[in-house]
Amino acid sequence: MLAKCRFTCLWVILLLFCLQSYAQIKQVNSPYSISGIGDMQPTQFSFNRSMGGISAALRPPLNINYNNPASYGYLQLTTFELALQANSLWLQTNETKANTATGNLSYLSFAFPVNRFWAAGFGLLPFSYLHYDINVYRNLPDIDSVNYRFIGSGQLYQVYVGNGFKYKGFSAGANVGYVFGTQTRQLRETFPALDNVFNNLRTQDIFPRGLVWNTGIQYNVKLAKKLSLTLGANGNAGLKINSTQNTRWERAQIADDRVSVIDTLYITEDEKGTITLPAKINAGFAFQGSGKSQWVAGADITLEPWEDFRFYDQPDSTFTNNTRFSTGFSVVPDARVFNSFLKSTVYSAGFYYQTGKFKINNTQLPEWAITLGLGMPLKRVNSRLNFSVEIGQRGSLKNNLIRETNMQATFGFTLNDKWFIKRKYD
Repeated sequence: MLAKCRFTCLWVILLLFCLQSYAQIKQVNSPYSISGIGDMQPTQFSFNRSMGGISAALRPPLNINYNNPASYGYLQLTTFELALQANSLWLQTNETKANTATGNLSYLSFAFPVNRFWAAGFGLLPFSYLHYDINVYRNLPDIDSVNYRFIGSGQLYQVYVGNGFKYKGFSAGANVGYVFGTQTRQLRETFPALDNVFNNLRTQDIFPRGLVWNTGIQYNVKLAKKLSLTLGANGNAGLKINSTQNTRWERAQIADDRVSVIDTLYITEDEKGTITLPAKINAGFAFQGSGKSQWVAGADITLEPWEDFRFYDQPDSTFTNNTRFSTGFSVVPDARVFNSFLKSTVYSAGFYYQTGKFKINNTQLPEWAITLGLGMPLKRVNSRLNFSVEIGQRGSLKNNLIRETNMQATFGFTLNDKWFIKRKYD
């Protein structure tokens, strides 16, 4: 009883810590986040990320697979998951290099089996982030030179609830979430070769608010006594998020990061519109082996027609359709022992490649990464510390573009308990 009370207190402390951390989130400077509503954040948890991000056919009994809510029905225990994330980003062009690093909370989720056929859950996830600072210099007739500085910041989050149901080998589920947050885009236009002139400042404050959803199905078939195959698919048919924005055009004195507004030339407030995100279809398979050694291996393919993106009915010319291929595996050397740390640890690895959703200067920007992970057991409680690392690249040095080399480390907790399960004996 004492151990369970301590365990419950740990849940509460971690929850309060995470809610405070979300208010302090910071992001690395990624120039490609200037497009759309910023960089879309991964919705895979540490267990999935360590396996190359596969999710369509995974149905872990002690982990939450948010991407395919059909997997919820296979949860055996009440599960609480959270993770902290550290990012390092190296930017490179043909002329220069730079790097940034930061850390933040990655996800917070809770799920529990209601009965043998039904499980439910809820959580808080980052949805997208906007963080860039780009300088562009132009020589113009009669003006000599103009410096355009593009600055963007802000995050969007989602809170969600989900349900999953299973019957024999078939399962289905759905998540419904609410997106909220604020993003700010600013353009500073200065004239470094001219004296005693005012500079131009345009600021857009964007407030997206709306419902998002994703659904999934899975089918499991027994191939042999200790071998099974699961087929899965998940995604959505496109999302429309309502938004309001305020826009200001101002004259200002600008020196480095100091901005002093002189007067306002133009302002619009509460301009309503819609942000249209493309459909996302993900399908895959996974083989699962049971016995002394338990293992899972699978692959996914994901389709995202980003050419369908619209911001206030306007397309983004930098977007193109994206296809992603992911594969990964995990293995527990001996799932039946509890006194051997090495034998009861989950070892995972994976890889993904995507053609890229950006096409700039007639160059499509691919993205790839390798992933590794460990799921380390905690003594006395049926829980794990999850560590995953992803190392990859996005972009290209061709046609004066930017290449990003990224290393992302996720340190997660998976806490399991027997809450809400009716006891057979008192």
